[in-house]
Amino acid sequence: MFPVQSTLLKATGFMPLRFPNLGDDSRRPKKLGLQWKILQAIVSVVGLILCVGQVFQILISLVVLMSGLVAPDPSTTGAKNKVMWTLEMVPSVSSNQVYLCSTLFAKCLLNTTQSFLEDIQRFTEQVKADMGSINPAMLEDTLSRWRRAHMLMLHFCSKLNEVFSWILFCVYCLDFVTLVGFMSRIASHITVVSDTVSILEMIRDFVGVLTFSSYCTVFALPFIQVHEQTPYYREITQELVELTESIRVRVCVIDGAELFEYTRGFVIGTFSLAVSMTVLIKEIMGKEEEDKKSQGSSAVPNCTCGVTSYRYEFN
Repeated sequence: MFPVQSTLLKATGFMPLRFPNLGDDSRRPKKLGLQWKILQAIVSVVGLILCVGQVFQILISLVVLMSGLVAPDPSTTGAKNKVMWTLEMVPSVSSNQVYLCSTLFAKCLLNTTQSFLEDIQRFTEQVKADMGSINPAMLEDTLSRWRRAHMLMLHFCSKLNEVFSWILFCVYCLDFVTLVGFMSRIASHITVVSDTVSILEMIRDFVGVLTFSSYCTVFALPFIQVHEQTPYYREITQELVELTESIRVRVCVIDGAELFEYTRGFVIGTFSLAVSMTVLIKEIMGKEEEDKKSQGSSAVPNCTCGVTSYRYEFN
């Protein structure tokens, strides 16, 4: 019972994933809640019908036995029959409830998977329609939410397999063997239907075929539908790959006369070029200044000697 309760607690964690757009459509939770109520009602009614069918099989056996058409076993008393029928019905009804739990859990996983794929497809179509609507923060948040949702679904699926794997194996094998047994009884009764006993037994066998064929087919639909989501996963994944490639190629950028684009590398490169040119010009100007100074210093001593000699002669 504890693994089932743990799985039920895991299932409650899917409720936020079932409502990814609460702000956009307030009617969505009510609609999904109504769907779950209808599903629970259908499962309850079908389970009740199957239990009634099993009781009906026992009642037919009682009618056949009490009508005197079949001689009762003298070693079997009424008390023993009650104990035997109780031991037959209680495990049967209990196993039905466990099987219904696994079916509901699989349906929960299926609905979450469908909601997950719809969310991805809706976002992909929105981005393809308007590339300018992409907000990096929103994109990062959306991808993070998708990763978390996918990991939760994988964890929940592994939890289902951990709890119900052997149960489902035994239930399906036993239901299949029982179904084959009832169908074999019907095939054997078709050629010998001549009295009331055979007709009642055929009715009981038809009810058994209907009951166990429902277990093998109708109740297994959620498990089948979970597996059938795989092609949609591949399709959505391909759309995400195309979206990623489109985002990588179609980049929003501002250009100047279509000759250059305003990027970090372009601005840093042009600024570095300006600094390099400034340093180069400074070096060139400094070299010219040094040449001029060297030429000026070589002319000053001649002039001084002339003035000195002039002053000396005047004195």
